[in-house]
Amino acid sequence: MDDIQEVIQRLRSVEEVQQVMLNDMREVVRSCSRTISRLHRGEPLSDDRLNEIMERLNTLRMNAEKYPTFLNYLIHAEQEYVELMIVRSVLNRLDIPGSKELGVDLRSYLLGMMDAISELRRDLLDMIRNGDLNTAEYIFSKMTEMYEWSQPIVFTDSVLHGFRGKQDVARRAVEQARSELTLARLLNTRER
Repeated sequence: MDDIQEVIQRLRSVEEVQQVMLNDMREVVRSCSRTISRLHRGEPLSDDRLNEIMERLNTLRMNAEKYPTFLNYLIHAEQEYVELMIVRSVLNRLDIPGSKELGVDLRSYLLGMMDAISELRRDLLDMIRNGDLNTAEYIFSKMTEMYEWSQPIVFTDSVLHGFRGKQDVARRAVEQARSELTLARLLNTRER
């Protein structure tokens, strides 16, 4: 039989890594969320903020390689990072980055992309309120492009956990945005 003290010590060290990963994941999620809010207000993404997020993601990746049991912490953090980077790209009229370009797991990428579609609806509504229908149209085109790109992706929850639900939410966001943009265009035409 194994020495019980050695077993306890090994499990304690795993628990310590879990705690570090959980804290890093929470910090990445918070930082990405705050940064997305800043992007909505028109503030740029600072290099310092991006470097801080990347450092924590790299720490999570190293720990996830050693302890695959905690891979979900990495996937959740990467998902938020993907959402941030896609929102940033669309708002700055840059190409939407791919999973390889961002250096993230494909599952993280797909989940983050679906969240980005819903997040971009906020910006579309802001553009409509500000009377900038051309930018609203551009945002809508990117939302639609991402949603349509995702359509062939149909896997069970055991392969791509949570994707179907997020895809449904993204579909509703695209449909609502289409309706809101159509109404704004009609009202704009009548005002002329």
